[in-house]
Amino acid sequence: MMVWFYLSELEKHLDRSEDKLKSARILLENHQSADSIGESYYSIYHATMALLTLRDIHPRTHSGLISEFSLNFVKDGSIEDVYAKILVKAETKRVMADYDIDYRPSIKEAESIIHDAEEFFIRIKAINELE
Repeated sequence: MMVWFYLSELEKHLDRSEDKLKSARILLENHQSADSIGESYYSIYHATMALLTLRDIHPRTHSGLISEFSLNFVKDGSIEDVYAKILVKAETKRVMADYDIDYRPSIKEAESIIHDAEEFFIRIKAINELE
């Protein structure tokens, strides 16, 4: 991990995204599927925030993050639509995992969200390196 106070906002979000992904894996290894899904979502959230900072966009809500990502990167073709779907799916599953006491995600479901978060992180990091 880099020294925090020397990093740009973009770098801080990418660093946090990677940390959340590591946490998601650890939680899954310990059979904490619901919490693993939450950490996977926050990995995607911070990767998205890193991307939005490239255009000086700072949403204040999760729905704002999703809207701004779609409007500013997907609709103009800067990033493939599949990543918007990953973001929406992860946020939906995170809300369920956090608030629906009857929702018991399987290990396989959590693995799928982690895989999506890994792919999302790789894609966003590639865009940030090009800018």
